[in-house]
Amino acid sequence: DSGRHEQAETLFSEALTIRRQLAKDNPAVYRQYVAMTLSNLSNLVAEDSGRHEQAEMFYAEALTVYRQLAMDNPGVYQPDVAMTLNNLALLVAKDSGRHEQTETIYAEVLTIRRQLAKDNSAVYQPALARTLAEIGVYKFQWSKTKQGKAYLIEAANILKPFAEQSPEVHSGLYSWLIKQITE
Repeated sequence: DSGRHEQAETLFSEALTIRRQLAKDNPAVYRQYVAMTLSNLSNLVAEDSGRHEQAEMFYAEALTVYRQLAMDNPGVYQPDVAMTLNNLALLVAKDSGRHEQTETIYAEVLTIRRQLAKDNSAVYQPALARTLAEIGVYKFQWSKTKQGKAYLIEAANILKPFAEQSPEVHSGLYSWLIKQITE
């Protein structure tokens, strides 16, 4: 309900104010919490279609912080960079006039997630598969059916062993991918 939504936003905003102050005094410890709060606030604000611009600004700020953190510690923060970029791509893709920007953002997400999956496939391949599936869906929506199908096939191929190993976690997306590919 909207009252709970507003309450959550108020709490996130308050947390952001506090964390910004803490980060000012001790950035090494608290910058990550600023980025995390910005990302959470972005996700909340993005649910309101009239506030996508504000959500995009929050994502951009979170992304700036995560990129800085990743420069010093990529093993810890590159997944956060990828997640924030992915959320930004989902938001930007909702604007029908921004296909090129969406593709650019997703290209960066794929680069990061492919590297993460190469380094630790058990942890990061499912996220790579989800991103490929999202791109495939958008390609279909943008009447690029052949490209969309290629992304969905790649996602299914990556996800298949995970769906077999942990069906309760991955079989829903895997089954959906197979259905989309065979139709």
